[in-house]
Amino acid sequence: VDELRRKCEIIRDVVKQHSDPNKKPTVVFLEWHDPLFTGGHWIADMMEIAGCDYSMCKSGDRSAPIEDKDFIEMDPDFILVGPCGFSRERALNDTLKMYHTRPWWKDMRAVKNGNVYALDGNSYYARPGPRLLQGCGLIARCVHGEAVGEALGEDLAPSPGMQRITVDMYDTAE
Repeated sequence: VDELRRKCEIIRDVVKQHSDPNKKPTVVFLEWHDPLFTGGHWIADMMEIAGCDYSMCKSGDRSAPIEDKDFIEMDPDFILVGPCGFSRERALNDTLKMYHTRPWWKDMRAVKNGNVYALDGNSYYARPGPRLLQGCGLIARCVHGEAVGEALGEDLAPSPGMQRITVDMYDTAE
């Protein structure tokens, strides 16, 4: 337990060194695509550790459906997609399809700015355990940049667990 706490503090410290603590980026975490579901349970705690502004739920709240209009109103800086029980590849494919199935998706600030990430939900977000710590590192890497990822290293922020989705990638999806 002490080792896990120490690693949480490492993530917090690295994020503080590479970000403005007075301006936390807004982030949404989608646990499911259709219907849209918020990331609940421990996701709010993970966002706090990774230095994010996460208002989809509070610590310990269950994952819950979210209406398109509520998601649109959030218009976050970053969208992280880690479907419960699915790989990064599945998250990528399902997220690319949203560009065509939800017309408003392309108007989201995070989409326009290339700040959408497909995550390995099965490995780093779906089950309680030590790998949630790596999930925190991945969130920090996505939101605060590669300098944070490099400082945390592959042990705390394993790059194979994430895929940035750029605007041009949507054009190739059907």
